[in-house]
Formats: sequence, structure tokens, C-alpha cells
Amino acid sequence: FTGQGAMKGEGVALYINGKTGGRGAQANGGGGGNDHNSGGGGGANGSFGGLGGERIKAGTFNCQGLATGEGGKLNTYSNAINKVFLGGGGGAGHENNSNTGTAGANGGGIVFISANTINGNGNAINTNGALVSGNSGDGAGGGGAGGSVLLNVSNYIGSLIINANGSNGGNVSNIGPSNCNGPGGGGSGGVLWVNQSSVSANISLNNSGGSAGTTIATTQGNYFVREI
Repeated sequence: FTGQGAMKGEGVALYINGKTGGRGAQANGGGGGNDHNSGGGGGANGSFGGLGGERIKAGTFNCQGLATGEGGKLNTYSNAINKVFLGGGGGAGHENNSNTGTAGANGGGIVFISANTINGNGNAINTNGALVSGNSGDGAGGGGAGGSVLLNVSNYIGSLIINANGSNGGNVSNIGPSNCNGPGGGGSGGVLWVNQSSVSANISLNNSGGSAGTTIATTQGNYFVREI
């Protein structure tokens, strides 16, 4: 999609024909890489998704990939709004060589449980963001955000684990020694919502955001590290 940028990740917003590509985030879905071999943004839920990575090397017929995919926008949760959201998907990495970039990963779903008592017995409820598939030779896709867990529960027995982690952005392996392409942004962590004023001590919550993808090739001589 070199004309309009790589595909945006899906989120809670409706897809609009003709506006499905490019760097802007589609609500909580990450934006696609919008410039030469730049990475897609991570999906969002409980916080913002991560920004896609830049392609560093500029050349005669291509540009430095400064217009990376924006991270998805966080969802707002409150009793007054009373809405729950899926985790947003990551945006795709920009590719100009067929089938060398990677797509963004799916966000996690929604788990809703209404019960008087949960006997956790050390088990887990999982709604993690999906992983980016494969390593990219062009721009890499963004990670999926963790989903949401709603527990309308009065009592907890034993330990219960909630996993709503965002996934890491996609890695880039690159093509040749002079292409330092953009990895994907990490997906944000998900949300646990309970019907009590605080989370029960029986619950262990894991809802960390994913890390940005990395450049895994060892032959790149034109990269640098930017401190932010």
C-alpha cells in the first residue's frame, strides 16, 4: 500500500472506505506505517498503544521512514459511561516489496463473568493481545492490545490469575546490509473491571503493555539508537 500507507489496525471505530490506510490511529486501533518501510503502531485499550519504528536509511528512490504508525488511542472506562471495549489491533508495517512486511496483531477480546462465587484454584483467565506473525523484511506490524475482563462477582475462593497483556511489536530482519527498517509498536495492556471498590487480594492481575519490536539482523551498519 505504498500510495495510501499500510492498513490501520481495527478498533472500536467503524472502518471508512478509502480511509483504511495510513498512520493515523483508528480509535484504539494502531495506525499503519505511512512512509517507506516504517512500522505500524500498537493497539490500545487501558492505555495508548506504542508508536511504530522509523526506517533510518534514506536512498535515491526511497525516503527515511519518519511517518510511522501512530499508537492506538486509549479507551475511557467509567461507571457513568458504562461501556467496555475490546483490545485494539496493531497497524500493519509499510511494505514496497510484495509480502515482506508484516500485518498488525489482533487485540484481546472481552470476558464477562457474573456469579456469586469464583473458585479460582490457581487458574487463569486469558485475554492477551495476539502476537505479530513472523519477522519483517520491510516495516513490521504493531502488537495487539490486551482485552477486558469484567467480574460481577461477590466472593473469591483461592487464587485467580487475570492475563490481559499487550503483545510486543513485530521484529524486522531486513533485506541486505543497508536497510534498517522500522519495527512495530507494542500493544497496550488491557483492563480488569470489578463490581467492588477494590480488586480482591485473591486476584493476580497481569496487564503490562508490550515492548516495541527490535531489529534482529546483525549486518545493519547504518542504525543508531535514539533515547526518548
